[in-house]
Amino acid sequence: MKKYPKIKYPNDDKATGVFASGEVVVQEKLDGANFRFTHERNLDEEYHTPDSKRHIVFGSRNVQYKNVKDESKQFSKPIKHIRQNVDPVDIKILEDQYDSALTFFGEAMIPHTLSYDWESTPAFVGFDVYKESEERWLRQPEVRFVFGELGLSVAPVIAIVPAEDWDDYDVDTKIDSEFGDVKAEGLTFKNYDTQTFAKYVREDFKEKNKQTFGKSQKQQTSGAEKLSYQYITNSRIENKHTNLLTRVNGTH
Repeated sequence: MKKYPKIKYPNDDKATGVFASGEVVVQEKLDGANFRFTHERNLDEEYHTPDSKRHIVFGSRNVQYKNVKDESKQFSKPIKHIRQNVDPVDIKILEDQYDSALTFFGEAMIPHTLSYDWESTPAFVGFDVYKESEERWLRQPEVRFVFGELGLSVAPVIAIVPAEDWDDYDVDTKIDSEFGDVKAEGLTFKNYDTQTFAKYVREDFKEKNKQTFGKSQKQQTSGAEKLSYQYITNSRIENKHTNLLTRVNGTH
């Protein structure tokens, strides 16, 4: 099963294409755990089972589960949610439409740092779909269509910004989350034209592996870091989000 890439900050070499051309999709970054699933027919026979409740194979970011017994209890709620909503036959129908195996990625909405409204928050929220035959990520309209067909929620899109206009936009990460009375963890920036993703995490968001983002210009040393300062600095990101939402009204 395809593994979701670790999303880097814009000052990383692997993320420099995110503002290069095409469109930048700005999406709420969720505070949970990376999770994925696909139909068992896309995997080796060791993942196949006659169990009618199986057919969908699940995986965390780093581990895919061979059978129901292997499935981590940590993800019991997301797995139950997906099984209750997703008919494996619908996955096959979608794959036939796209003439390709598909791998579905999203956030397992399990308690982590933010206090979401757990009564109304779905146990799984999708955010990307990988088309195996072309080795590419589906664009957001396709992502929303696919997850909609499967009966699953999708991470909110805050804005869709032409890359050529990026410097004219002021992006504020201190937005309210769609899933509770809390500020969002941050944002992801996705360019499906260049197949490049990047992220921003609020400085006051506390988690173990948090990295410092948006250093002073004096501290920017590498070319990639200079690119980061040019395109996304804290002062720009935390500025006039209202103007952005007004100009891209209807993309939420």
